[in-house]
Amino acid sequence: MIADPWMAKSFLARKHTNSRKSRIRPSVKRIWFYLNAPQSCIKYVCDIDPPRTREPGDEPLEEGPLGNKEYNERHKDWNGYDYAYKIRSVYELRHSHYS
Repeated sequence: MIADPWMAKSFLARKHTNSRKSRIRPSVKRIWFYLNAPQSCIKYVCDIDPPRTREPGDEPLEEGPLGNKEYNERHKDWNGYDYAYKIRSVYELRHSHYS
């Protein structure tokens, strides 16, 4: 969930991966982002690649994008976030889907 629509657009534009604590089913190809109140709606959709992990022998994420270095170095803020999904594209929905 993301609180501010401007922040969401800026955040998603700078971030190349989305890290998660659990593995998303292999059939899932998109992540839908929900904006908190006052918007309270689904506003962004990201196409994703299969997950990268931090298992021994796995290749690290490229260091440039926001959060990748911390993910690779297992920074304390990233404890438990063992699955990183590369964001291939970001779409802003024209018509918000309210809950």
